[in-house]
Amino acid sequence: MDDDDTDVDFEFEPEKPAPPPHLFAKFGGPEAIQIVVEKFYNLVLEDEQLRPYFQDIDMNRLAKHQVDFVSFALGGPTFYSGQSLSESHKGLNIKPEHYDLTLNHLAASLLYAGVSAEDTESVMVMFRPLRASIAPTLE
Repeated sequence: MDDDDTDVDFEFEPEKPAPPPHLFAKFGGPEAIQIVVEKFYNLVLEDEQLRPYFQDIDMNRLAKHQVDFVSFALGGPTFYSGQSLSESHKGLNIKPEHYDLTLNHLAASLLYAGVSAEDTESVMVMFRPLRASIAPTLE
């Protein structure tokens, strides 16, 4: 979760559905995404297992990147210009179970913001495959 700005190589896996283009607008646009991201990082930073990953991180800058990333991932007009997922998480040694915890916090944040359970699951379907880029299992 480095703060450098570089081109992104974010892609959904071909066999996984791309985000329906209406999700960004359906969720309420940038203001709603901001609420989701704020709630998400509040939950993550309260989580004793996840908090250590965020030591010495500029959380304001990270939150802005996350708003851009989530907006982009949900079909919004924002272009995410951060690092690739694998690059931005390189060296953090994120455990797969910790990635799963972050997904649980993301789901809780979406529900908190009024996103339906069905739409929250649609987002989870998109984000679950990203685990391999963020928390690769060590052989």
